Amino acid sequence: MRPFGDRFLLTSQQTLQAEDRRVESPPLVLPIGRERYRIEGLPPAVRAQLAAKYEDLIVNDGQGEALVLRVRLTPSWNFVEIDPNLLLMDFDQQFYEHEVQLAGRNLFGRFRIAPSRAGTVWVSDSEGPLWEDLIGNCLRLMVAYSSLEPGGALLHSAAVIVDGAARLFVGNRDSGKTSLSRLALERGLTVLSDDLNVFRPLEADRFELIKMPFAGELGRTTGEAAGSWPIASLHLLADASQASDPMSLAQALASLVAASCFLNRDPHRYAVLTDNLLALARHCRPQWLDPTDQRALDRLLLQRGGHGAGAPAE
Repeated sequence: MRPFGDRFLLTSQQTLQAEDRRVESPPLVLPIGRERYRIEGLPPAVRAQLAAKYEDLIVNDGQGEALVLRVRLTPSWNFVEIDPNLLLMDFDQQFYEHEVQLAGRNLFGRFRIAPSRAGTVWVSDSEGPLWEDLIGNCLRLMVAYSSLEPGGALLHSAAVIVDGAARLFVGNRDSGKTSLSRLALERGLTVLSDDLNVFRPLEADRFELIKMPFAGELGRTTGEAAGSWPIASLHLLADASQASDPMSLAQALASLVAASCFLNRDPHRYAVLTDNLLALARHCRPQWLDPTDQRALDRLLLQRGGHGAGAPAE
């Protein structure tokens, strides 16, 4: 087995920290879902870039409880020179009972899970246009772990609002989420995200979907800036051959686990994750959906209310 982070790091974590520096700048505070996230130590140009991207979310009150992401700059020679075409979501992760470590292109991060939730990320001081994506990925990780405790998870998915309720379409990369979302926009519907969404339980065995500021190819869509909606139906994107088959509960769980960002490889959180996903599957009765089936998509995007017809077998 390769040592953790050796694809990305040329020096030890201790060297990264010994050579780092903090930029003095006002913190950026973003309410995301049910939490506040305070990002400290951003270079001014990067802070302005992120502030422009999330201008509808920013709060000027930096006081109060928040999950903190501290940014530190470290010399570029600490990192392996990486092919610029490498996906920014390609990471090495290392899991501990109370901490998660992340190594990626020009980045190393440590994120405390308990007893306090906070993260520190070291970024190459030569990194330029990718800063926004690097910090965004760290926020994604923190949101994923924050969603777990109240019984939820962060899922690779597209979410569309139909008649005041959310239809959730779960699938990983190249599964058809963005194409489906474009179709929904053409139908005049609100798309919450074509990439990542958080679910969480409500009282009386109900579930809601919480809008996230993270988007895929479609970009952040106009409409609702923030909020939550009851989940009306849950669909797992699959090809035509699989979409015609009945779905078992085990298949539903496997698909949901595969779509659970960051958490699905963490042995310390896996049991909690699967419990949360099983509760969602049992309640929402997921169905397969072939994203190339135009008639099926039209029916889903036009019908009102309620869950889908199929229920996974026990």
